[in-house]
Amino acid sequence: MRYMVTIYNNDATLQAIEGSDREEFERVHRTVQEELRASGELVATHELSDVEACVVLDRAGERIVTDGPLTRVGDFAGGYYLIDCVDIERAAE
Repeated sequence: MRYMVTIYNNDATLQAIEGSDREEFERVHRTVQEELRASGELVATHELSDVEACVVLDRAGERIVTDGPLTRVGDFAGGYYLIDCVDIERAAE
């Protein structure tokens, strides 16, 4: 079964990533990617733009397009992992 693991960011996360926590951020993602590649579960992964983004919704056949990538609480999708694994428990792991 394929699962999409979405990585959400916010302004505080971005500031930390660009600061002293950058090396740890990159190390964690490298480790996850290496594990998923080794197990054959990684289908795709990519960082998403927070500049040229919008949210498109379909509400009863009506298309709604929002400005920017933000959710109601100020988070936005910063990237994703598309994985193919045995079940939801493994995907959450």
